[in-house]
Amino acid sequence: MPRMSIQPECRPCLEKLIDLTVGLATTDPVLGAEARQQARAVLAAEFSPTAISACIANKFHRTIKKVTGNPDPFRRRKRLETEMAQTIAAQLLPGWGTTLEARLALAAAGNALDFFRSSEEIARNMRAQVSLCSSAVQLWQHQLAANPAGLLLVLADNAGEQFFDLPLLQSLRDLG
Repeated sequence: MPRMSIQPECRPCLEKLIDLTVGLATTDPVLGAEARQQARAVLAAEFSPTAISACIANKFHRTIKKVTGNPDPFRRRKRLETEMAQTIAAQLLPGWGTTLEARLALAAAGNALDFFRSSEEIARNMRAQVSLCSSAVQLWQHQLAANPAGLLLVLADNAGEQFFDLPLLQSLRDLG
């Protein structure tokens, strides 16, 4: 599968991420300026047509953490988003449905968590109806029934996704 190449518009987005991360990492203006300057130097050195934006972000996040002495600038925000996700998932779950496809759509709704959006936008997106444009759920059910002892790896890249993924995992466990 070809990887996505970095685009010119990725640079302002990465600069915005630097500003967001520094703002969360420290309230000290001198320390913040130093962290921002060093992170932008990383961005300048790493940004190229063959670069991967997530790799660049990982590098400048390490720099920001080192300069500010804050090992987890997003800690408070992750906690708040996790609490919000738990509340929204509890509200949504009873009316969502119990079929495997419904639980898969609920898990997809959990992907609305995003550090770049406001909590209001995240909540609105998480409450929106999800419809799958393409679904291989029946094939998946058949494969799970044929091999119930198999392993399934589920990756959650945002802290609050767990509340949306757990009903799906329970449904899968019930199939086995």
